[in-house]
Amino acid sequence: MKAREKASKLMKRGGFLLSWLEDLVASGSVAQIAAAIFIATLISEEMALILAFSAYQLGSIPLVGLVFSYTSGILFGDFSLYSFGRVLRFYSKNQLKYKNNFMTQALKKVKSLKADLFDRILFFTRFIPGSRTPTYLMAGYTRYPFHRFISILGLVTLIHLSMNLLFLRII
Repeated sequence: MKAREKASKLMKRGGFLLSWLEDLVASGSVAQIAAAIFIATLISEEMALILAFSAYQLGSIPLVGLVFSYTSGILFGDFSLYSFGRVLRFYSKNQLKYKNNFMTQALKKVKSLKADLFDRILFFTRFIPGSRTPTYLMAGYTRYPFHRFISILGLVTLIHLSMNLLFLRII
């Protein structure tokens, strides 16, 4: 099966987002396609990956552009969740007055985790659906070191992207 046929089959499954992006791939520049992939990761990472791979198969974006736009979109979303956790901490200081409430006890348990254990938790959240949002919010809320957060997630995102591209290449 030709690459164009595979790409059009993948795009038909994606709904309105991919139909809009399919038009962009057909007529847009590399910068527009990269921006669309970046924005699409904020909506749905899986659909963005299908779009990016389809654009790559059609020759509309080089592999370097695909990796950069997809990875930077994911890291921007992860950074946003972390930052929102920091903001929540700032605004909830006055709400946690009572020492015996559930949230205070939960925060003490999370803070008592060793850093390397939390590093492993961050690593595996990329592969477990539904676990990223609460983990990244909690990382920001507990003031987990930002440089470790971004470096771990950058590495894991590249691993995750490589595995998915290999999987899509096999299909």
